[in-house]
Amino acid sequence: MEVAELRIKKLAEFAKVHSLEFSNYENLDSAFTHSSYTNAHPDLEKKCYEVLEFLGDAVLELVVSKFLCNNFPDADEGELTEKRNVIVSGESFAKCAKKLNFGHLILFSDGFLHRKFSQHSILACVFEALFGAIYTDLGFEACEKFYLDNFREYALEKASIAHEANFRATLQEYTQSKDGSLPEFVQLEDTFDELNNTIFNFNVFWKGNFLGTGSGTSKKIAMANAAKNAVEFLKEKGEL
Repeated sequence: MEVAELRIKKLAEFAKVHSLEFSNYENLDSAFTHSSYTNAHPDLEKKCYEVLEFLGDAVLELVVSKFLCNNFPDADEGELTEKRNVIVSGESFAKCAKKLNFGHLILFSDGFLHRKFSQHSILACVFEALFGAIYTDLGFEACEKFYLDNFREYALEKASIAHEANFRATLQEYTQSKDGSLPEFVQLEDTFDELNNTIFNFNVFWKGNFLGTGSGTSKKIAMANAAKNAVEFLKEKGEL
């Protein structure tokens, strides 16, 4: 399959911005090609992103699984699975795709563009296909580096608050069942890690009684950890 010169130039610009050193651009071109385009132009013998999407989905699952095991060594299988499900999802991939800003590179047929379609769904599919192309041409380590360079903090935050709704809901249900009141989260003074990154800190109280504390690189993470510690404290006391 021959990729047109202008198309190569656009793909090369994208690759350069993201430090991806492709020896050729056939797979990257396919990753950004919708099936409507290949169906409309059978003479070009182009491939669409669907096979690369299948491969990229598996690669991303492994990248994220490894990331979670390294960053949450005390989490059990169930917790790791829940965290991974939040990160390895269509919604999450669509957000990541928007950050990479590759929408203008996707080839569609003219007819398809006049139809109603889910932009989020296609962005998520192309995001997976992109990783399929990177894996095919550059290997797993390149996929891992590309993902972590661009989405490490996003994945860490999503993973860290994966239980947030459950823990805060559990804590809220407990306090409301007692007297209808809600737990209170109180922000403490910020601290800093060895790289001078801001660490947020929260305590959680109920009726003036201290239940737990939590820290994190965002307020959401810190509050999630405080809620988790409060729930664990109440369980130890036999109240949950």
